[in-house]
Amino acid sequence: MIYAIGDSFTAGAELKSVQDAWPYQLSQLLNKKIINQGKQGTGNTRIVKRTIDAVFNNASAVIIGWSDPARIELADEDGIYDIWPARVNNWHNFDNIKHRSELVKLATLHDSPKFYYANWLRQIILLQTFCRAYDVKCLMFIAYNSNKLHEQYHKEFDNLVTNIDMNLFVNKTMLESTSEWTYGVDKMPNGHPSVSGHKIISQTLHEYIRNLGWFS
Repeated sequence: MIYAIGDSFTAGAELKSVQDAWPYQLSQLLNKKIINQGKQGTGNTRIVKRTIDAVFNNASAVIIGWSDPARIELADEDGIYDIWPARVNNWHNFDNIKHRSELVKLATLHDSPKFYYANWLRQIILLQTFCRAYDVKCLMFIAYNSNKLHEQYHKEFDNLVTNIDMNLFVNKTMLESTSEWTYGVDKMPNGHPSVSGHKIISQTLHEYIRNLGWFS
């Protein structure tokens, strides 16, 4: 079983049907069932946990669409949630839970892109090591933005970057995201890929998987 794990760019936010999102389109190209575990608004901590769950649920392969490293997962008596420092407050919708809104303000005041980036690199290393230990095929790509952090900070954290197997990233690079793949293609009103964009993402993933010889 193949699992697609990510945020709104994997879930298919703003599309009329989940069958328009890249996991379903890729499943048609591969003639393999893909379970879409994308969730709108999720961060990379949840992505790590869902990937581990997928491996323990007998996944044969996982395809991970990394979200913005700045999304921080927190928990309280009302449940687990993600905050995204420096984003507009209505994205969080915490009007009735004041302490969450205050945490967003605090995190924004002490925003540290380098910290988020270093933590994200550790998450990548964790999952590549975990998948390798359980002999599960793993492919990763960047939904958006994170490639800019890599371009800015990778030399500073070379001790972490050198432990990442770039073969796991589509086109063997962390300097691309779906934004580059779908450049010039129409987007949905809130910036998510359109049906055409998801088609390009699925085709890009399919070509790389074909070159890897996953199912030859």
